[in-house]
Amino acid sequence: MKRIYIILAALMVFTSSCNSWLELEPENEVIKEDFWNTQEDVESVLWSAYSGMQKLHTEMLTMGEAKGDGVDVFNNATLQAVRLGMITADNETASWEDWYQIINFCNLIIAESEGVLDRDINYHMEEHHSLIAEAKTIRAFCYFYIVRLWKEAPLVTEAYDTDDQTFLKKKDTEETILEFCKQDLIDNLEYLKDSHTKEWEIYGRITKVAGQTLLADICLYKEDYQEAITYCDQVLNNRFKALEDGEDWFELFMDEFSNESIFEIAFDKSKDQKNGLYGIFYNNNKPVFTYAEHWSRKKLFADNDIRGEKASYNKANSYILKYVSTLPTKPVYISSSASDFNYKIYRLAEVYFMKAEAHVMLEQYDQAKQLMGVIRERAGLGNAVSVTSNVEQWLDFLLEEKLREFLGEGKRWFDLLRIGKKNNWQRKDLIIRTLMEYVPGADAAKVESMLQNPYAYYLPIHKNELEYNNLLEQNPYYK
Repeated sequence: MKRIYIILAALMVFTSSCNSWLELEPENEVIKEDFWNTQEDVESVLWSAYSGMQKLHTEMLTMGEAKGDGVDVFNNATLQAVRLGMITADNETASWEDWYQIINFCNLIIAESEGVLDRDINYHMEEHHSLIAEAKTIRAFCYFYIVRLWKEAPLVTEAYDTDDQTFLKKKDTEETILEFCKQDLIDNLEYLKDSHTKEWEIYGRITKVAGQTLLADICLYKEDYQEAITYCDQVLNNRFKALEDGEDWFELFMDEFSNESIFEIAFDKSKDQKNGLYGIFYNNNKPVFTYAEHWSRKKLFADNDIRGEKASYNKANSYILKYVSTLPTKPVYISSSASDFNYKIYRLAEVYFMKAEAHVMLEQYDQAKQLMGVIRERAGLGNAVSVTSNVEQWLDFLLEEKLREFLGEGKRWFDLLRIGKKNNWQRKDLIIRTLMEYVPGADAAKVESMLQNPYAYYLPIHKNELEYNNLLEQNPYYK
């Protein structure tokens, strides 16, 4: 692994007139001896972590879709290589450096915040605990992505703040990383704030409900189903969160402050902050992702589904409309300069799916029916759910229904991966079938044989990391 460090001169800190990470500017002459003296110093490093997440939002979306089957991939050789399992260790997509930079910002806060209590009389213990909990939640969020992208990676909890420090560490297992993150979240959940002062912070910063949702997601991935239900219930019982009405469903992707939103990556074009979603879904008629042609043939969406044609996608060209169109029934595409819609990481509808899946795995089908009835009724389909009492059929139903709800939102591949790996890869065939959809016929037999190895579903470790850290071993599939 490369050295994980920050040079404090490169930290993004507040100007004298700002108080949000949306208004960051670089401070040129900051050295460690002059840092970690005030609450504002701690917060400035936290804003750097959020800024790093903003930088990675397109990777969150594209890596959650490229290997899935909800979208077709065009105009991007790297993502096509990812889809076919042909990504190489010298491709920048294989680098986890940006994820670990965010993790290091969080580790610095955890290491240094307590000392600031002695140097800033206005920095109180309650705020210290809250900022530590926020940093630990962001760290867990990053590790959850790392596990789903690389499976195994070094679990780093110590901070690095100079170029003199070297870092050599073996990979930790997926189980070790996720158990650490789960326990860290449990231990710090009580310290997360229920809300924040500014409206954008309620959705664009970590809150308690965001921590509960992440914890539910991790528990579901770990197959800790009863615990997943417990944390889903905490979210669903939050009186400040509610599903949008069906007629307002499309506005979720234009409205930055919906009560359905739990956590989102915020942008503001007035501060020259634009998202990368325009380049993915429209890009002057050269989109990277379009609605998958095979799902169009299979008529994934019923005619009366409010999430279908002229909502999630444009039938005329299969363009996905979320985040890039302002009028779904008659698509009006935004310009690249206006592309600052916030990217939704978690919204309440996903918690319904999480809880339903956990109930299914516990063979509690009536509870799953009730939850999916709410989602389908909101979509204009009525609340009836006709699925036999069979785990495999229920999981297939949930996968299709979630694709209807979350098409193009960066969820599909991670859903397939989670379902496929259950019970020691019992549904591996589901993943293989999905990936084989895009393999040229001449290569089919060879590729299908290679895909029997679950390490094929993850990225290689970048060659620079292997050169620097001789304790790392390459993903076996890419050796």
